[in-house]
Amino acid sequence: MYSRSIDEPQHRLDISIREMGGGLRIRIEAGLNEVGVLFRVCSVLYAYEWAIVAAHINSPAADRISDEFEIMPRPGAPPVGEPELRAMVDDLESLLFGGLSVLDYLSARKASPPPPPPASAQAEIRVLHEGEQISIEIKGRDRNGLLLGLAQAFYLMDIDVREADIHTDPDGRIRNRFLVYPSDRRFASEEFCARLSEELRQLL
Repeated sequence: MYSRSIDEPQHRLDISIREMGGGLRIRIEAGLNEVGVLFRVCSVLYAYEWAIVAAHINSPAADRISDEFEIMPRPGAPPVGEPELRAMVDDLESLLFGGLSVLDYLSARKASPPPPPPASAQAEIRVLHEGEQISIEIKGRDRNGLLLGLAQAFYLMDIDVREADIHTDPDGRIRNRFLVYPSDRRFASEEFCARLSEELRQLL
């Protein structure tokens, strides 16, 4: 449906977009890997009124990401054609490589931040240590802008997500799993894990 490839000394970016059951599948491969990349990508999808129903986030190398998103238009969102897709890809490039901050971007796009959710007893957050692997598992109810909020929380706490699987069930339940780098020694602290869980629970 649409693709763009850029291979320059400053950056490398490959984006492909294709139609999928009323929505889109977006694949992003880029020559960078740093804290906040997921936050930036989610901010663009949020600004263009897409709901992320599934995603696989992967950092196959220290300087590369390979992410795939399945997205659906939010109810009432305007129709999207090739001009809008080109603009969205331009925005992704600006957020990933142009030095534009997420808050400045959302403000310029007049994209209001999602309202805080009501407290939910159904939310479940677990920080798991399985050998050398550390993962954060999140279950709860989906809402507009949820992944953007989670990505912002990871960014503000300087947590580098190396891999993630995002799923939204047909009934609106989410099952998200984020893998972090085992070199982050903060996860050895029960106090840090408890604070992280509380921060994330506020978003659910």
